[in-house]
Amino acid sequence: MFARLCFLVMISCIGMGCNTDRYNSEKKEEGDSTTTAIDTLVSDVSWEEDFNQEEPYYGPSESTTDYASSSSSGGGSTGIPDNDEDVIKYQNYTRDDDTPQEFANALLYTAIRMVYSDNFARPRAKILTSKQEGDRYTLQLRITWKDHWVSKYRMEGTLEVNADGSDAYFVITDKNMETEVLELTEDQFKKEVRLENL
Repeated sequence: MFARLCFLVMISCIGMGCNTDRYNSEKKEEGDSTTTAIDTLVSDVSWEEDFNQEEPYYGPSESTTDYASSSSSGGGSTGIPDNDEDVIKYQNYTRDDDTPQEFANALLYTAIRMVYSDNFARPRAKILTSKQEGDRYTLQLRITWKDHWVSKYRMEGTLEVNADGSDAYFVITDKNMETEVLELTEDQFKKEVRLENL
């Protein structure tokens, strides 16, 4: 009787072991697919996505309401601002003509320096609205840039400028949270600026 009981227990254990192995195998496959899905999701996240995305530069003959952007900045393929390539480009920017987009491009360095003193990458100026009354332009702009730590600083503002680039006035009207924080950390934070010539 005892031998028969031991035999049944042993058979049960073996049977359960097989089922457990099959159960563990199924769970492992499910676990693998879950892990793969999570790994895929994590690997799909690119913290440098905007840096690696190339956007065309719009010259005078193309749309004046789209972004103007620089080519990928220093730091190799990542585009992380390890050097001051974009800073120098826009600090020394010379307008090609008197179009609204060229005024926006020429303002980039000055506008960013109103709120931010470090190296920056991929500055962009987008014209939201544009109107001209006589020889005076009034432009609503969105300006964005990046650095090592923040993927997008954004501010919006109004630029008034004469058609020849003289008597330029820019005032910030809106900022995202990242740019808002700069008001606390930057000593030279300004909300408006006047320029004799742009």
